[in-house]
Amino acid sequence: MSPARARLELEGHIIDSLLLAKVLDEILDGGADYQINEVTIGRARVDHSQVVLTLTHPAGAQALDELCSRLELHGARRVKGANG
Repeated sequence: MSPARARLELEGHIIDSLLLAKVLDEILDGGADYQINEVTIGRARVDHSQVVLTLTHPAGAQALDELCSRLELHGARRVKGANG
């Protein structure tokens, strides 16, 4: 079975709410790995932060899809048409 990849985007108050940390923990707990491709951190309290990352799941597409569905509960959006 070959590894599956997907790009995800997370936006909002992801640093101060610890949402980014929760998402990264969920990725690792789900047996996948990640690479952070882009990060923009808001400077003021009203500014949002954004991160784009690539997930790689060694167990294949089904395991990756299940993990992405769980990450959507935290506000992560899968970037359509992008495979790592």
